[in-house]
Amino acid sequence: MISWTASARTKYADLFRYAEELNKQSMEAIGTTTTKHNPTSCIPMLVFARALQSYQGAIILTERGMIADARTLARSCTEAAIALANLVTDPNFLDKMISSQTRSQGMLAKLRLAAADATGHEGKHHRLLLEDVIREFEENKDPSVNWESAAAATGFKGIYDGIYRVTSSDSAHVTLTALARHLKDPYTLPEEPTVEFGPSERDLGETLVLLMGAMSHCLMAFGRAYRRTDVESWGTTAVTKSAELLETLNSEVR
Repeated sequence: MISWTASARTKYADLFRYAEELNKQSMEAIGTTTTKHNPTSCIPMLVFARALQSYQGAIILTERGMIADARTLARSCTEAAIALANLVTDPNFLDKMISSQTRSQGMLAKLRLAAADATGHEGKHHRLLLEDVIREFEENKDPSVNWESAAAATGFKGIYDGIYRVTSSDSAHVTLTALARHLKDPYTLPEEPTVEFGPSERDLGETLVLLMGAMSHCLMAFGRAYRRTDVESWGTTAVTKSAELLETLNSEVR
C-alpha cells in the first residue's frame, strides 16, 4: 500500500499539491476566526469544521485508492458548503436545520419505543421521554432542509448537481454504478466477471478536483459568514482553479 500511495502521489502530484494548499488555507481560516459569545454565532464554524474534517479524510482515502469512500466524503463536504451559504443568506435556515433534527429524532424515538414495546426493556421514565420526543415530532409543522432548493437559493446549484448528486449516484449509495467500481472491467459484464478488491486509480484525479470544488465553496461561504474578505477571496480563487482543473480533465477525456 505504501508503494501504491507513493506512486499515486507522484502521478497526480500537481492535484495533490493544490489540494494540500487549499487545506492549509482552510486550516488558517478556522484557526484565525473568532466567534461571538452566543450559541448561534458558532454554527457556521461547526459546519466548516465538519467540512474540513471530511476534506482531510477524503484526501487520505484518495491517496490510498479508496475512491468511492473519498467521493462519499466529497458529498458531505458539498452539503456543508450549501449549509454555510444558506446560514449567511437565509435567516430562517437554522430553524430549518432544527426542524430537520426534530423530525430525525422523532423517527428514532418511534423506533426505540416500538422496540421497547416488543421487549419491555425501557423503564417508565424513559418511555415518557420518548413519548415527549414523538409528540414534538408529530406537532412540528415547520419546514425542514431541502438541499436542492437550498443550493439553488444561494447559487450553489452547480456543485449540488455536479458533485452532490453525482457522488450520491456513483459512490455514497449502494447503486449498480457504485458496485461496478469493484469490477475489473466496469464497462462490460462478461459471463464470468472479475471482482477486484484493493486500491483503485479509477476517477482518482476527478475525485480530487470535485473534492477541491466542494471545499473551495465552503471556504468562500465561511469567509462571508464571518466577514473575512481575505478568506472569501481565497475561496473564490480556489473555486476558479477547481473549475479550470475539471475542464482540463474533461478535455483530456474527450
